[in-house]
Amino acid sequence: MAPGEAPSKSLWVGNLAPDMTDEDLVSLFQNFGPVNSITRCNSRGYGFVLFRNVHDSKEAKDALQGSFIHGNALRIEFAKPEQEPEF
Repeated sequence: MAPGEAPSKSLWVGNLAPDMTDEDLVSLFQNFGPVNSITRCNSRGYGFVLFRNVHDSKEAKDALQGSFIHGNALRIEFAKPEQEPEF
């Protein structure tokens, strides 16, 4: 598997619209399971969503990949270990 393809509890979510809020992300992703935390980098248009388990992160990635949210198509990958934010 290439880097970023190995399943993890943490998802990297790219191409976030500038007006997307933490609450928007939680609302969107919690449909797939409990979300432990959200971390965003607004200036770069990406964020991390940390789930409680890998199964939920896989379901969210599969279901939301390419979804248009606030006018932008989401890009979702499993976070690489060095990308996973410290919580």
